[in-house]
Amino acid sequence: MIKLHVSIAFLLGSFLFSQVAAQSKNAIFVSGGKSFHGTGDLKGIAVDVMHEHNLNNRFSWSNSLTTTIHYKINRGPNNNSSQPFLQDNLLRFTTAGIQLNSHIDLTLINISNNKINLEVGPMLRFQSSSYPSSFGTHQETNFPYLYYDVNYKENYNTISPGYNVSLSYITNVSHKYKAGIKATFQNDTQSDVITSLSLVFGTALN
Repeated sequence: MIKLHVSIAFLLGSFLFSQVAAQSKNAIFVSGGKSFHGTGDLKGIAVDVMHEHNLNNRFSWSNSLTTTIHYKINRGPNNNSSQPFLQDNLLRFTTAGIQLNSHIDLTLINISNNKINLEVGPMLRFQSSSYPSSFGTHQETNFPYLYYDVNYKENYNTISPGYNVSLSYITNVSHKYKAGIKATFQNDTQSDVITSLSLVFGTALN
């Protein structure tokens, strides 16, 4: 609980800082791409909106709002059967979340308007999941339909602090517009590991 309160205070402070900071050297970035939850068995997408404020030539401060959705389909043993009533023996899971991120961004390389940035900082995530603790299948001898035994034990609506690390390549398309690619890794106190690879588009605000 202490970690949660500290993360909330830090994130709120970050957003207030970005609002009172001088309005020069600001940019807005939007990114989206493929995302993986856990060991990669849950696949999905991640979308992020970020405000960046340059502190100097090497460092900047960024705050962002990210949403993710991941899904998985478990195919029953009779899914490939030629019998029509056995074609949809599928168990579907979905895990979705929304989170606040705050980063200190370090420019590792800056050559001819091409930048490689390392972003590190805390995040606070709300997540809702339908993924069960365990499940199995069985089928009655004289009945054609497949049954799933699904067991839920954990809390499937969670709020948890964590950390987020990103490595990005950004290039200036013009004086105002930017584009690039970003790889992200994160973990939280619920041990929800998420990795993503996204395209990034941005614009300078002034």
